Amino acid sequence: MNHHLLELHNGSDSPLLLWIEPWGEELQIRAGATWKLIDTHDPPSSVSISFNVGSVSVYTMPSAKVRLMEGDIVVWSSFR
Repeated sequence: MNHHLLELHNGSDSPLLLWIEPWGEELQIRAGATWKLIDTHDPPSSVSISFNVGSVSVYTMPSAKVRLMEGDIVVWSSFR
């Protein structure tokens, strides 16, 4: 039931600040890294993205079961 919603790639030479809302989580995507946002809720939640200078904000529903992955490593999860 995993639904791959979004791939975030930091193509810059600097870390990219990533905000995950509505949880208020602040993370950094290292330079050159690619993260996948996966929602395991069925049906998947809607996602919106806001780009700012040096940062990206990802907004989803509070009920979403979102996981951020770098390869096989869980970087962050909205559920335990």
